[in-house]
Amino acid sequence: MRIVNTLCTLALICAPFVFKAQDKTGSTKDQMIKEFVAKNYEFMDGLSEDGTYYLTRNATFGKLIYYFVNDLCVSTAIIPNDEETLDKFVAEYNSKYTLDGENTWSIKAKSGTNSASRVSVVWEENGGFFILFYKEE
Repeated sequence: MRIVNTLCTLALICAPFVFKAQDKTGSTKDQMIKEFVAKNYEFMDGLSEDGTYYLTRNATFGKLIYYFVNDLCVSTAIIPNDEETLDKFVAEYNSKYTLDGENTWSIKAKSGTNSASRVSVVWEENGGFFILFYKEE
């Protein structure tokens, strides 16, 4: 029981850092690689089927994929490990962002930028799901 309480406490302490690290829209490829290297994250890069450059890394809560156009991160996909983890993300988004519709939130523009971001939960026909952060046009 003591271990469970300790793990729960650690999760509550770490959660703000996990959620803050998600929205990287507007960051450059080089900034992200330097951050990954500085934090000793293991990551991979490559090109998607349509030729879009991406960086990906695994995290305790799932997988993150950052997509780039002209060396700027234009979207982030988060694939949570399970629905329980997804529910935790949704609860966090409900408390931090403005709900715009079912499973879609708007995020105020970051300092020094001129466009806001959005985040949506996307449900696939096969029952899968992922979270998508993207710039608002």
